[in-house]
Amino acid sequence: MNSTPKFLLVVSLLACSAVLSQASEPSWMNLDIGSHIAVRTNTGRIVRGAVDKRTSDQHLWIVAEVEGMAVGSRLNREAIVSIQSSAAVVLPALASQSGSSFQNQQMQASGSSANSDRARSLFVFAQIENWDADHEADGLGLYLIPRDANGNLVPVVGSVSASLTTYHGDARSSQGAIKTEESWTTPVATKDYSDKDGYVRLPFRKLQPETDATLQPVADLRVRLSIAGQGTLEASMEDVVVRSYAATQELRMLRSKTAH
Repeated sequence: MNSTPKFLLVVSLLACSAVLSQASEPSWMNLDIGSHIAVRTNTGRIVRGAVDKRTSDQHLWIVAEVEGMAVGSRLNREAIVSIQSSAAVVLPALASQSGSSFQNQQMQASGSSANSDRARSLFVFAQIENWDADHEADGLGLYLIPRDANGNLVPVVGSVSASLTTYHGDARSSQGAIKTEESWTTPVATKDYSDKDGYVRLPFRKLQPETDATLQPVADLRVRLSIAGQGTLEASMEDVVVRSYAATQELRMLRSKTAH
């Protein structure tokens, strides 16, 4: 009896199942906006906060608040391993000074008792860039969007601290190494803002994306924006592309491992 038709039927069913699985709704779509959760990512990091209204099919947004400021994290669908309910996140206070003294400093820094120009949340986006037109990438271009309570851009002045966590090795194996490979601290001034966002350069000092065959194409970026007279905002971006995927390079790496 010829088993080929049965084999083809099984393959077709598996393929259909994979397509349906990819098209299915993400696990967070039934969560209520404002519900508190703990998310485990494929890098082993656990992020806690409340589900934000910006959540979509592809990205889960969660936020935590401290003294009226919202710290947001955007998590890609592919990076999420599990989601569990969690208690409300309580972040530490931004300053240890007395309430009256701290309020006076806020009023002086803002120039208004209403503090209408205070940044309360931070969104970041980073992409690999080449600044000298050679064949190698030079670093990351970091776009900053500090927002006030109404969601408007606030061109705050302060200092940006960022760290890039990379993965080296075969992504299908647990033998690889996860490490913080780059870190930066750079000032941000009014001149660094356009009418849409702020921009600073994060040059590579150790990372060599074009020549390191063990480097996985994406990394995890964490950003802290210290604002003069206001406090600190944090944001993160997963799956920052640090090198384009090259099939021949991946095959070369696998063959070298097999040879040894």
